[in-house]
Amino acid sequence: MTEFTRDAAEKILNENFAPWVRALDMRFERIGDGEVVMVAPFAEALVRQGGIMSGQAMMCLADTAMVFALLARAGSFVPCASVDIHSTFMRPVANADMHCHAQVIRAGKSMAFLNASITAGADGPLAFQAVGTYALPQG
Repeated sequence: MTEFTRDAAEKILNENFAPWVRALDMRFERIGDGEVVMVAPFAEALVRQGGIMSGQAMMCLADTAMVFALLARAGSFVPCASVDIHSTFMRPVANADMHCHAQVIRAGKSMAFLNASITAGADGPLAFQAVGTYALPQG
């Protein structure tokens, strides 16, 4: 299997994701076999009253990170589609970068199951957790 590099991930992000997703200015902090850590820096455009990161931004980061965990497992770009994401908001992320760790739980021939967690800062408390189901290409 080819190593899935940060450069390859950034190229896929820039060429295949919508401009509003890229506007979160996400960066790859770590890429492993079936897992990634992505960071979305604090930005005033992403917060609501009180400097609290919006839920939409958290969902976008988690979904994007889960897709990249799946791509890291595959070693290259593969089309996939979010089928279902269950999420839990546990505490606000306020005035801090969002750190998201996503990993493949199980990947079969047609479906993959992943999870993602977001903390406020690298070592902050768990703020958000999601489990996602993704459809994989047939053939």
